[in-house]
Parts: sequence; C-alpha cells; structure tokens
Amino acid sequence: MKKFIYLFVIVFFFFLSYEKQRIIFCYLGDTASCHNVGYCNEIGDNNTKINLEKAKKYYEKACQKDFMPSCNNLGLIMQNENKITQAREYFEKTCDLGEVRACNSLRASYFQNEPKEIYKSAKISAHTCDKFNEPTGCLFAGLLYIGADDVLEKDKVDLKKGAYYLGKGCDLDQNESCYQLGDFYRTNKELEKSNKYFKKGCDLNHTISCAALIVNYSIEKPRDNEKITKYAEKICELNESFVCYLSGMIYMGLDKTIKIPIDTAKGKNYLKKGCAGENNESCYYLGRIYAYDEKNYEKGNKYYKKACDLNNSNACNSIGFHYENGFGFEINLKEAYKYYKKACENLKNNYGCGSLGYLYLVGNMAGDVINSPEFYEKSCKFNDGENCANLENFLKNYDFIDRDYNKAKELLEYSCDEKVPQSCGVLGTMYEFGKGASQDIFVAKENYKKACDLGYKLGCDELKRLEND
Repeated sequence: MKKFIYLFVIVFFFFLSYEKQRIIFCYLGDTASCHNVGYCNEIGDNNTKINLEKAKKYYEKACQKDFMPSCNNLGLIMQNENKITQAREYFEKTCDLGEVRACNSLRASYFQNEPKEIYKSAKISAHTCDKFNEPTGCLFAGLLYIGADDVLEKDKVDLKKGAYYLGKGCDLDQNESCYQLGDFYRTNKELEKSNKYFKKGCDLNHTISCAALIVNYSIEKPRDNEKITKYAEKICELNESFVCYLSGMIYMGLDKTIKIPIDTAKGKNYLKKGCAGENNESCYYLGRIYAYDEKNYEKGNKYYKKACDLNNSNACNSIGFHYENGFGFEINLKEAYKYYKKACENLKNNYGCGSLGYLYLVGNMAGDVINSPEFYEKSCKFNDGENCANLENFLKNYDFIDRDYNKAKELLEYSCDEKVPQSCGVLGTMYEFGKGASQDIFVAKENYKKACDLGYKLGCDELKRLEND
C-alpha cells in the first residue's frame, strides 16, 4: 500500500506545472525555489503569466532567508514602481549581504532619485571600492569627493580622499578613473602627475586620456610634436575617425601647426582610416590628393563622391566641377547641376552657389550666348571653365535648366558677397555685356574690382581694360 501511495505521489508530482513544483519545494524550505517562482512570475517564464504581486510574495519569502538575488530583484521592482524608500531598504540589505550590484543600485538611487542624498551616495561608492575593489565604486567615490560638477555639499568635499579613490580605481584599470585623476592634477597645475595618469588611461584605450596628453604636450614649451603625433595615432587606432583625419593631415604636411617629417604614404593611410570611419574631411582630402596631386581623377572622384554623400560641401562642389569640365568623367552638365545644387542649396557652399549660378546663366541664355562669343569667353574664364573653346558642345545639354535669369544673378551675388572672386568676375561680365542683368559699366567695374581685391588676376586685368577704354 505504501509503495502504491509513493508511486501515486510521484506520478501526481510529475504532472504538476514547473511553477507548482517550485511552490511545493518553496514551502518545504527550499529558498532557491521561492526565488524561481518569483522570477517566473516577474518575467513570465516557463508558461507562467506575469504577476508582479505574486512575484513579490515569493521574492519576499526568499529575501527573509537572506537570499541575495531575491532581495535585489525586490529592490528593482520597487524602484520601477517608484517606491524609492522601500527600494533602498532592499538594496541596502542586499548590499550588506555582499551583493555589489545592489550597492551600485543603492548608490545610483541616492544620487538620482528624490530625495537625493549625495553624501550617502559617496559613502556607498567608497564602501564598494574598499570592500569589493569594485572599480566603478572607486570612480564615483573619487568624483564625488573631489567635488565634480559641484553636486556634493562643499563642507563634505575631501580632495585627498577623492584623489585616493580615483587612484585606486586607476590601479584597478578603470580607465575613466585614470583620466579623472589626470584632469584633477592638470587643474592643480601638476603636469607631470597629470601626464602619468593620462598616459595610463590612454594605455587602457581611453581616447579622451590620449587627447588630454596631446593637449598637455601642445602647451609645453618647446612643444613635443613627436609625442603629439604618437598619441594622435593611438586615438586613430581606437577608431576615432576625426583624429585619423588629423593624423593624416599632419603626415601629409597639411597641418602647419605641427611640424614633423612628411610621410605621404602614412598620411594617406590615416586619411583612408578616417574616411572608412565616415569622416567626410578625410574622404575630401583623399579626393584632392588623388585628383590634383597625382592626377588620378578616377580615384579622386571616388573619394569626392563618398565625401559628398557624407555632406562635405567642398566635395560636392568639386565633383560638380569635374562633371562640368570632364575630369575623370564624360562632360555631364546634368550631373554637375545636381552636385552644385546640393553644395549650394543643401550645404550652403559659396563656391557651389557661384558654379550653380553660372550654369543657370549660360543655360538660360542658350543660343543667345552663341551670338555673344566674347561674353561667353570672358564669363567662362572667370568661372574656371576648361571647355570655353567648344561653345556649342558646351551648351547642347542645357535644356534641363529652368529659364530663370533672376536665379542665376541671385546665386552669383550671394557667392560674390561670400568672397568667391570667380563669381564677382562673372557678375562683372553680366553687367558689362548686359546678359542676365541691365548693362552697366560702372557696376561691371565694381564687380571686377571685387574679384581683383580678392586676389583674382583676371578681375584686375578686366578692370584695367575698362578703365583704359
């Protein structure tokens, strides 16, 4: 009979749900089972529907027996329900039981939730640092005690204690602690100590520490350009694309503030890393190097296009110019118009606006320009055109542009006001010949003079010619 009863109990138990099995074990004194029932009801696991009240009930059973995960989870639930006082009680109990995560939650609660008690937050951070060697606790204790962001009451600030905890965090390889301690010593004008901690932070791959070293070495006299370059390279290796751009510019000799031996291969390599990291200036300068220094327009245009896609206005203008004049492409004024339009209207590039205005001007005048070869030749030269001789070929694809002389004049005037000498020169030709503007030799001279004053020799030549007529 007993065997039959035992067999019945086993079979009955086997067909119970996971939750009911755990409940039985919980009431038989198994604390972990109480926690498991609470967890299943909290997250809806093992075919159990979410029931927070039930979860809290079983977590409480486990927590009363000092089961740390249950106490911590109760704290988190209370915090989510905005029951801050109760949450802190559970976090404090769990922290006292030795659960670091609960100590961090308690610290964060006193720091972030009302009523805030910053000094308690500092003491709890120090506790986790001292008792558990927990690096984040060391960092927060250090920051609070040194008075970072003025959040701790002034009479509670303790610089010596703050430096101690930041130093301990740094010793535990918490790179932010190294940086903050370096910054603390820099503020106190102890550059040697500052560099020591910035260097360790940088060695621990903290990019801001590396950048801080660059700043320190930049203000030293004489400047240590080799160390500046070394740490810029390190930041680039940490995938900071803007610093890859700066490193590339330094090695290409394009950054005049830092003088080291030029190494174009290394410079291009860093610019490529910057471009791969979507730094549009890196892509733009690679385009310039390949197109103008090496005359490899195909490669240059590839980088210009990527830079333009990343909203570099100079690159959009350059790729438009290449389409207009056939550098690495068949001449395609429609594509030139598209890129000039993006450079001008989307990205407010003054050169792009000048080039777009010129396309409007010549396109709008169409056949009339053919009857005015002298105007066309002068305006084209001012616009840096490379195909001025073949006028009919140059004009044949302009039919896509709306007929709007005012737009042409408006864009060229904007560009000239933004100190683009070519645009001032084109405006001069418009007023001189009465094309797209009322003929006015006086205004023509004014615009030629603007081009001349901006260093454009052709403007000086045209101004001199008119004055001598």
